[in-house]
Amino acid sequence: MWVGSCFRSLFTGFANSGVILLASGLCGCSNQSGSPEVVQQQAASKVEGQRPSPELAFIAQHLGWKTVETEGVSFDERLKALRDRNGGTLRRLSGPDALAALATQPAMFPVLSDGDGRVALVLGVVDFDGDHYLTAVRNDSTPLLLKATPLLSNENEVWCLGGESATTIATAGASVVVDPPWRSFTGLKPFTEGRTTFEITNAGPGDVTLGEPSTSCGCTVVDGWKPGVLPSGQSRSLTVTLKTNAAPAIRQSVRLPLLDKEGKVARVVELPVYAWQQASLTVTPDSLDFGAIYRDSEPATRELYLREVETDRFEVSNVSYEGLPLRHVISKGLQPEGLAAYSLGLTLDARSLPAGEVRSDILVTTTSRLRPTIRVPVRFDVKPRVQAFPGTLTFGGGTETDSSGTIRLVALSGEPFRASLVREPERFKAAFTEGEASIDLIVRPLPGQAGDMRETLELKIEGEGWTETLSALCMALAAAEPSAVDSGSSDPKEKSDEGP
Repeated sequence: MWVGSCFRSLFTGFANSGVILLASGLCGCSNQSGSPEVVQQQAASKVEGQRPSPELAFIAQHLGWKTVETEGVSFDERLKALRDRNGGTLRRLSGPDALAALATQPAMFPVLSDGDGRVALVLGVVDFDGDHYLTAVRNDSTPLLLKATPLLSNENEVWCLGGESATTIATAGASVVVDPPWRSFTGLKPFTEGRTTFEITNAGPGDVTLGEPSTSCGCTVVDGWKPGVLPSGQSRSLTVTLKTNAAPAIRQSVRLPLLDKEGKVARVVELPVYAWQQASLTVTPDSLDFGAIYRDSEPATRELYLREVETDRFEVSNVSYEGLPLRHVISKGLQPEGLAAYSLGLTLDARSLPAGEVRSDILVTTTSRLRPTIRVPVRFDVKPRVQAFPGTLTFGGGTETDSSGTIRLVALSGEPFRASLVREPERFKAAFTEGEASIDLIVRPLPGQAGDMRETLELKIEGEGWTETLSALCMALAAAEPSAVDSGSSDPKEKSDEGP
């Protein structure tokens, strides 16, 4: 049985506490490629003075129903009150019958309750390799993918609640209908995209202004939307693209603001987007940073781990890293539950590469059905063999042309090297003097120059079997203009007072 460890504590009591099945009068989405999409009402009408229990508020919010005040009564009685408030019906089903109804009637919603204020609304059922899984969302908005058999078993009596529901969102005199108020993808593979559409309709008598939507994550994108006025009776489509990760259960959302006449946000409508997929192999870390690579350092090493899960067994077929000075060793071990774990020991020897930052990818090919190719970003920074101290040489204002400054070139690894100018500078004179462990570049401003002088010296550095370039900036500031007092001139008024 696959149940995520983080959900075990919440659902421990569900199999023994009775499972309630809700069926609203919602229409289901098309069942394409054997992957049902389920429609849930997100926006609940709010009635003044009501303080519903957290469980009922959660259910009403997702079904688009009006809530009721039900303090001090059992959970079953609260459900009956919710049914009566929204004109529904109530009957019981066995666990297997409820599971069968879920597979054939997308408008049915079981509620898993532990009797202690923690509930989860089941949105649908999916089949992975012959096993039934419930797609659900907990009342703290956490998405869940749960093995169906222990939760909807013969021992459980299941309530079935059905009735009409509304999707209308009222604000500032406007009435907006969202159809459907949430979307659910099943059958997507990890790191693939799903695309869906929400229909926004103005059901009120006046115009309503729709603002710029935002999303809960960069993996969720609204395509081609432009804010603007939606006239009464008109509809607009809001298209959303969701990119999945490796998680079995994913919840993201789109937040669409409704604006008042002054352009201020009057209400924000949240449109959840869910995705459910089989748990795939895990990869840690998801990227590799080798950091700074110095010429005198030893080759850098990192570890990449690939681990099987129950629903995704695999073997590593190939590891490639075109253009990177890498080598690897693959080790296979076992996790405590007997699943395979692969360790990729990676060694990077980038000391022969040119200086600068390098970004690339490692490609790992596996026999996994869900993630046959894994791309792991790689980054490192190759430091230069020779460095200039200082990198910028500045001469002060009014510098005499016989003044000089020194730029010292030092090999960070201590290896011998030669230095030369790529081209002669135009505004400075430069000459090299060699020391025991360094080379000094003596720089002088050329005479006859006006104004500030600024020039970059390009240097060619050569060693045994290698060449790299280095640059150093030279600046000489012009002398300040003499003031009238400094030049000995007098005030014009004083001169006019003197006689001819």
